Amino acid sequence: MREGDTLVVTRLDRLARSTADLLGIVAALEAKKVALRIMDFGGTEVDTRSPTGRMLLTMFAAVAEFERAIMLERQRVGVARARAEGAEEEAAYGYPALHILHAPPSATLHPALSLPLAPSSTTDRDIIFPTSV
Repeated sequence: MREGDTLVVTRLDRLARSTADLLGIVAALEAKKVALRIMDFGGTEVDTRSPTGRMLLTMFAAVAEFERAIMLERQRVGVARARAEGAEEEAAYGYPALHILHAPPSATLHPALSLPLAPSSTTDRDIIFPTSV
């Protein structure tokens, strides 16, 4: 990203997984003079460079990190309970490996279309910070 650009994210937890990561990303954006716009930031625009904006950003990031930790804990408990009850583990979502080997050409269309529209978080990070992180 270049000076004067604006990074727009739909939700704060889509930008970073922890408060420390978020503050590092914000500092890097500020160093590049790139604005940050978070769409679900309480319906209002907040200047993350001001002391008040930085405090709100940190608080929202802490809440998002907490919610993620709670979700992961519930997931661990659910998986442990299912295993204890003898439930079989399900395969990962998508085509079984055997079907991938013999998949019709239309089966490869989805990844080809989705890649330019929804790059991975690694791709996002590479675009924002091409030489770091």
